[in-house]
Amino acid sequence: MKKKIKYLSMLAFLAVFAISCSDTEEAAEPEKTLKAADSPLLVATPEELYFDIAVGNSLEKNVNIKNAGLSSLSALTNFTVIVQGADADQFVAEEPNLNLAQLLQALLGNGINIPVSYFPTESGPHEAELLVTATLLGVVAPVQKTIPLHGTTTALPGPVVVSTVPANGGSTTFDSRVPNVVGTPKGQYHIDIVFNQNITTTGDLDVEYLNTTGAEIQTIQVVNNNTLRITVWEESLSASVPHYLVIRGGSVRGTNNVVNQNDINLTYSVTGGIPN
Repeated sequence: MKKKIKYLSMLAFLAVFAISCSDTEEAAEPEKTLKAADSPLLVATPEELYFDIAVGNSLEKNVNIKNAGLSSLSALTNFTVIVQGADADQFVAEEPNLNLAQLLQALLGNGINIPVSYFPTESGPHEAELLVTATLLGVVAPVQKTIPLHGTTTALPGPVVVSTVPANGGSTTFDSRVPNVVGTPKGQYHIDIVFNQNITTTGDLDVEYLNTTGAEIQTIQVVNNNTLRITVWEESLSASVPHYLVIRGGSVRGTNNVVNQNDINLTYSVTGGIPN
């Protein structure tokens, strides 16, 4: 992704002043020709930017651009900033909120900060460059400065299960009777899967039993920010058999927008009768 900022058209009187000639018929002074890239007229601090963050996050850093002390920038007519290169879509340069006259003053003084952000949408490394171009009156080629941009990504852990209720291999009991059930009574109980960070469920939430039981999953919701709560209805006749519950990998997303990649398995049974 490229973001280009462009300042056009200096005040008319500045252009007239810079190119005005005397009343004499002296020959005009030849125009200067400067190398287009990495001109000594522009100084960048720092000379390179390095970023290291996780995929899906963003990080902003500034690069300061200023005049090296030569007077040519007093005839500034155009200033552009472009992010370019193989991974340009992983970076963005923000537009300074200055008009051309204010930009000129900044470049001749303490310089101007160009905010550059790295927002990786996929694993790195990523390489690009910030190209700063200034067009000057009396200079044929534009004055340019390139600042290499280096981005690397760090992997953040997905949500990890720290405990379950019931415990894996353990048992639970009915906490209430399901009202208005025709035929064999059904009881209700809850299963809590507690994670080490706040979670949300993904659109492809997949929770199911691996064996045949009378258990019926009614609702799945996040409680206490970090707990996946599953509400189950079941007849007491089938409750004592082992239940093999699985939450498929990718069903739960953590604080850093990273999903749990592994299946979560829970084996349990239900003891006791259904409350009246």
